[in-house]
Amino acid sequence: MVVTSRRPAARVAAGAPLPVAATLTAALFTAALVAMVVAIGTPALAADTTPALAADTTPALAADSPPPVQDLTPIKDTVGFPVGVAIDARETGGAPAQLLLRHFNQVTPENAMKPEAWYDASHQFSPSPEIATLMDFAAANHLRVYGHVLVWHSQIPAWFFQRDDGTPLTTSPEDRQALKDRMHDHIFAVAKYLSDNWGAFGGGNPVVAFDVVNEAIADGGGDPLGMRQTEWYRVLGEQYVDLAFQYADEAFNQLYAAPGAGRPVTLFINDYSTDQRAKRENYLALIDRLLARGVPIDGIGHQFHVSLEVSATNLADALDSAGGRGLVQAVTEMDVPTGVPTSDAKFLEQGAYYRDAFLIFRDHAKEMFSVTVWGLYDARSWRDSQGGPLIFDDALRAKPAYYGIVEGHSDEARLAEYSGPRNWTPYWIALGIVAFAAAMEAPRLVRSRRRAARRRRLLATNGDATREGAVDALSSPLAATSSRARGLRRRRG
Repeated sequence: MVVTSRRPAARVAAGAPLPVAATLTAALFTAALVAMVVAIGTPALAADTTPALAADTTPALAADSPPPVQDLTPIKDTVGFPVGVAIDARETGGAPAQLLLRHFNQVTPENAMKPEAWYDASHQFSPSPEIATLMDFAAANHLRVYGHVLVWHSQIPAWFFQRDDGTPLTTSPEDRQALKDRMHDHIFAVAKYLSDNWGAFGGGNPVVAFDVVNEAIADGGGDPLGMRQTEWYRVLGEQYVDLAFQYADEAFNQLYAAPGAGRPVTLFINDYSTDQRAKRENYLALIDRLLARGVPIDGIGHQFHVSLEVSATNLADALDSAGGRGLVQAVTEMDVPTGVPTSDAKFLEQGAYYRDAFLIFRDHAKEMFSVTVWGLYDARSWRDSQGGPLIFDDALRAKPAYYGIVEGHSDEARLAEYSGPRNWTPYWIALGIVAFAAAMEAPRLVRSRRRAARRRRLLATNGDATREGAVDALSSPLAATSSRARGLRRRRG
C-alpha cells in the first residue's frame, strides 16, 4: 500500500501561512503594545465633579493652556468665618487666580511683606513691587488682606541689629534706643505706604489684620520664660513685644486709620506648635503678661503646620486653651503633609484630617477671625517634599482634603464616597505582559498540534505493523519526518 501525505510537513517548513489563532495572538500582542504606549503617555481624565488624587508626577501648570477650575461649592460658602490662602504674584492671574477667587475671601502675602521685602541693598525703604501686585489684586477682587509680618527674627536685614560701623548692637541705652527707633520707623513706614496707595485702614483699604510679632517663643529650653533668644530679645528683652504692638496700634489703628473706623486692623501675635502643650503654655503665659501690662493685642494666631501623626484633638486643645481672654483667634498658617511616598490611601486620610480640623474650627466660629491655608496647591507649599500638604493638587484639582472640608455643608460627595478616576496604565501593562507571553507560547502550541496531527495520520495509514516506525519519525525534525515517509512509500511500492 502506498502511503500518501495530505499535508506534507515540507510545505509548512517552506513558509505556509500560520493558523488563525497564531495570527490573532500576534495582532493582540501588537495592539497591547500600542495601548500601553498610549496609556502610559496619556494622563488620567476626571469628570469635573470627580477629582483625581494627587501624585508626585503631576505635570507643572502650562501657562499657555491653564486647566479649567472645577465647578465645586466654594469653601468660603461652607464656613462661618473668612478662609484665607497664602500667595505671591503667581496666584494673581490665570487659572490659579480663578481657583483662589472661587474658594477664598482672604489672602496672606507669603513672603512679600516680611521685613526684608521693604528695603533695598543700601538700607533704604523701598517696597518690593510684589507688594503692590498683591494689594492691587486684593483691592480689585474685594479680598481681605492679612498682613505678615512686622517684627520677626528671620527674613530681616542684618543691619537692623548693627551699628553704623557694622558691629553688633549691645544692650547699652544708646543701642537699645537705636533698635527701638528702627522698629518704630519700619512699622510706621509700612502703614504709611499701604494707606497712601490703597486708602486709610477701615476706609476701603484691604488690610484687615497683621501679624505684629511672629514666633517669639522658643521650641524648648533656654530662657526660663520660654522666650526665643532672638536679636530683638537680646537687645530689648521682652519689652520688644510690647513696643511692637504699641507702634502698630498707633500707626494702623490711629494715625493711618479712617475717621471713625475704630480699630480697623486686628493685631495678632503668632506662633507655631501651639498644638503642643509645653510650647503653648509658654505662649499663653506671654500673652497673659502682655494683657496684664495693657499691651494693645487683639488676637492669638496659631500656625498649624501639622502632620497626620498629630491628633486633630490637639488643635481643639490649642483653641480651647487660648480662649476666654477676650481675644479673637486665627489659624494663620495651616498645612498637613501626608509623608512620603504619597498614596491614594494617605490622601484619603489627609481628607479626613482636614474634615476633622474644620469641624473643630466651626465649633469655635464665634471667636475665629479667619483660617488660612498656607498655599493654594501642593507644589507651592514649602512642605511639598513631605507629601502634598494642601487642598488642591498641582493640576488645580480638588483633593480629598476639599471634600473633607465641605462635608456636611455642601451638596458635594461625602469623603467616604470619594473616588478618583481609575488609572488604567497598570491594566494595560498587565494585558501587554499576557499578550507577550501568549505570542511567545503560540509557536510551540502550533508545532505541538502539527506533530499530533501527523502522528494520527501515520498511525491511521500504516497500521499496527508500522506503529513503532511512525513514532520514531515523529521524534525527528519536520523535514526528516517527511523523508522517512517517502522512504516508506518506496519500500512498500
